[in-house]
Amino acid sequence: MSKVTKTILGLLFLLLVGIGGLYLEATFFAPNRLTLREESIVDQRIPESSSIFQVAYISDFHYNQFMDQAKLDKMIQLINQQAVDVILFGGDLISDLNAHPLSSEQQSQLLQGLDQLSAPLGKFAILGDGDLESEYSKTLSSSLLTKADFEILDNQIIQLVNHEQQPILRLIGINQQADSELKSLTQELDDSLYTLLISHKASQLSLVEASAIDLLLSGHTHGGQINVPLLRDTYLGLEIHTKPTQIVKTTRIDVSNGVSQRIENRRLFSNPQVSIYSFKSK
Repeated sequence: MSKVTKTILGLLFLLLVGIGGLYLEATFFAPNRLTLREESIVDQRIPESSSIFQVAYISDFHYNQFMDQAKLDKMIQLINQQAVDVILFGGDLISDLNAHPLSSEQQSQLLQGLDQLSAPLGKFAILGDGDLESEYSKTLSSSLLTKADFEILDNQIIQLVNHEQQPILRLIGINQQADSELKSLTQELDDSLYTLLISHKASQLSLVEASAIDLLLSGHTHGGQINVPLLRDTYLGLEIHTKPTQIVKTTRIDVSNGVSQRIENRRLFSNPQVSIYSFKSK
């Protein structure tokens, strides 16, 4: 066997090993590798407190597709270990119920799991496009979240308070059809409080007065899910904000990878994710 032939065969072997490794990673390892993303937000408008104000952000369960009891329990344990003050959910509890019905057993599992999430200063949620695919899916998602003590924000602006009952953040939650009234309201907001927007899609920043938003938390794209050229386009869709963090003028946009998968139970270079934000005074 010539030296050239040996070299070619060696390269082919390495190529096959690499492809096999990527397949195993995408199919068996990455979908189950729930990671913790930790971010620190320091701003002079955040009041000084005896403790750091911590917020957990999660999105994209698609529980009727590829998330199960074991993955749910793993997420609950990870979040509760952080002892956060507030939990935010960014939409897509379920999706595509016609193809993937949510059984009564799954509903009970999901409700029990959501209820076990601990946040002494509140749990808040918005609905995603998967939740809003039909009146039934909207009703089911809303019912499960509400029964688990999540307050659903439907184009609403509220204040979050710390343990000393000081207003610490302004929180805005928008749905898929934010109205013109909300844009008017955000145009009138003053700059006295740090303002956090949760929106299932980052592109929905255009539905509010962007200059009033300091931080936008979103999801929907799963970080590309199969995060390689061409394949990721299925998950990114028409979204223009797809990086984990982007700065657009005065607004920081963070896009979560989500907790589970849709369409297919594979991930690559985009691990499932729970995000923890620590807010403190400058």
